[in-house]
Amino acid sequence: MRVNGRADVRGLPRVMARDIRRVMSVPSPWLLAALGVFVAASSTLALAGLGARPSGPAVLASLPPLAGSLAAVSAGADFRYGSLAGELLLAGRRTTYLARTATALGIVSAALGGAMALAAAVAAQAAGQPVCPWAALPWFTVAAAFTGGCWGVAGASLAVLTQSPVASTASLLGYLLVLEPLLQAAVPRLSSALPGQATSTVQSLPGIGHLVAAAAWLGVLAVALWACGAVVFRRRDIAVTAS
Repeated sequence: MRVNGRADVRGLPRVMARDIRRVMSVPSPWLLAALGVFVAASSTLALAGLGARPSGPAVLASLPPLAGSLAAVSAGADFRYGSLAGELLLAGRRTTYLARTATALGIVSAALGGAMALAAAVAAQAAGQPVCPWAALPWFTVAAAFTGGCWGVAGASLAVLTQSPVASTASLLGYLLVLEPLLQAAVPRLSSALPGQATSTVQSLPGIGHLVAAAAWLGVLAVALWACGAVVFRRRDIAVTAS
C-alpha cells in the first residue's frame, strides 16, 4: 500500500493475507495441496515397504510439479476469468501486482512443501525408516518449504508469460518430465545447473557449502524467471474480458 506516494509497510500483512485468500479462493490449489501431502506420505510408505530407506529427493519428487502447477493455476485464473483488470486497478502497477501475486503464491507453495516434508517424515517414522534424523527435521522442512516456494514463484511467472493456466501448467510439466531429463542425458555437465537437480540437491541436505550454493542458484533461477515475466507483462495489452 502507498500513502502520499510512500510505501505504507503497516498495511503489508493485511494486503498479503488478502492476496493469499484470493489465490486460495478456488478449489484447485486445495486439491493439489491435499494430493501433495498424500503422495509424499504414500511414496514414503511404498519405499519403506520395499526395504529402501526414503530420501528427501525421493519422497518430495512430486513437489516441483505440484507447487508449480498450484501457482500456475492460481495466477492464470486472473487471465482465464477476466479478473486481471480489477486486480491491476487495486495494485496500481503491473509490477506491484506481479510481485504481490508471486509472493502470495510463493508463501502458499512453501507451506505445501513444509506440509509434504512433515507428512513424509511422520510416515517414514511410522514405517521404521526415518527420512532424516529427528535433529535434522527442521532443516528438512525448511529445505522443502524453500524449494516449494521457488517453484511457486516459477509457476506464477509462467502463468504471466503464457497468460493461460493450461499453457503454463503444460509448459512446467513438459520441462520437468521431458526437457530436463533430455538435457541431463545429452549434456551431463549441465545437470547441476538445472532447476530440478538443484531442487534435489537442496532436499538431500548435503554439506552446508553445497546446500547454500544449490539454494542460492535455485533462488536466482526463480527470480530470473519472475523478471522475464515482469518485462513481458509490462509490454502486453490487458484484456478486460475472460479468455
